[in-house]
Amino acid sequence: MMNVGPFLKFVGGKAGLLPQLTPLMPDTSSARGYRQPFLGGGTPFWQLYSKVRPAVLSDKNYRLIDAYLAVQGYVEPLIAELQRLDGQYSEARYYEIREALNRREGNLVERAAQFFVINKWGFNGLWRVNPHGECNVSFGRTSSGKPPVLCDPEALRTCSAVLQGVRLRCEGFRETLADAREGELVYIDPPYHPVSKTADFTGYTPDGFSYASPAQGGSLRRPAHRP
Repeated sequence: MMNVGPFLKFVGGKAGLLPQLTPLMPDTSSARGYRQPFLGGGTPFWQLYSKVRPAVLSDKNYRLIDAYLAVQGYVEPLIAELQRLDGQYSEARYYEIREALNRREGNLVERAAQFFVINKWGFNGLWRVNPHGECNVSFGRTSSGKPPVLCDPEALRTCSAVLQGVRLRCEGFRETLADAREGELVYIDPPYHPVSKTADFTGYTPDGFSYASPAQGGSLRRPAHRP
């Protein structure tokens, strides 16, 4: 199977756990499709299920879905924009681009490139927003002091080829699972599961995240520490 992606790094990515997860996962030979909510970097799709069709990938983070849509449908303009930004690496430029992202400036390709900058130049691949939905991830510094790689053209072209025919949806996990068909393989991996009462991060989207449903007396909105 083709070994591609992910083209974005995400806190909680499963690349390091795949040797343990793979033996537990079902065989793809009889799967009637694949879908993955909580997409993030999408490691299981890229590494294990990139040939299973039809495929549905979703996330509530519309900026992330913009990035996937740009890779899928506009990879050459995206590469050109990323290469243009690559030589502008600096802390001041990072915050300018973050502000443009928060104001939703530019077309799809430009917005996707802004998201790449946050992902690659920001602190540790973190994605976090305040209650208004504005990204507040701080600038990150590499241990070497050298700029991170913003764009790998050949890797992006390969990812674009794999994404052809994949349905990309900006929605919550309930919507993604509502029309799942019998025989589909579904990978569900919620982001940022709290490891303790003091390590409880839910600021991935403005409304947070919780397992409790409204019908269970719970809420999808959960207090989170946001600096």
